Amino acid sequence: MTRTLKDCLNEALVQAAEEGDRAAVKAMIALGANLHWQNELPLRQAALHGHQDVFKELYDCGASVATAILAAASDGNVEETAALINLVPNATAVCTLRKVMGSNSPPRPNTCTNAGPQNPCRPK
Repeated sequence: MTRTLKDCLNEALVQAAEEGDRAAVKAMIALGANLHWQNELPLRQAALHGHQDVFKELYDCGASVATAILAAASDGNVEETAALINLVPNATAVCTLRKVMGSNSPPRPNTCTNAGPQNPCRPK
């Protein structure tokens, strides 16, 4: 199997996230690495290894916590699932768990309405 430049960037992003190298994570994102590669693997690795600043960087740039939690839970990885849930803000965690569990119940007041600061990684 031939590896492409994109594969190398994605693998470098996962490695940087796993090692907690925020500068390298930012560089890989700037070069076009895929935040969502392999079911949010960069976000999952940052959470699993306790790198809160890298987790926040990936999250702020659009990585999907819901997909990461679902993937970790589906893999049976309790430690990784717990790490992900522990790193997201409470309101976000509530919303994410509702999405993952497929709850049709309406959100409690003031839990899912906070849009947060403008996302610096996504164009307007």
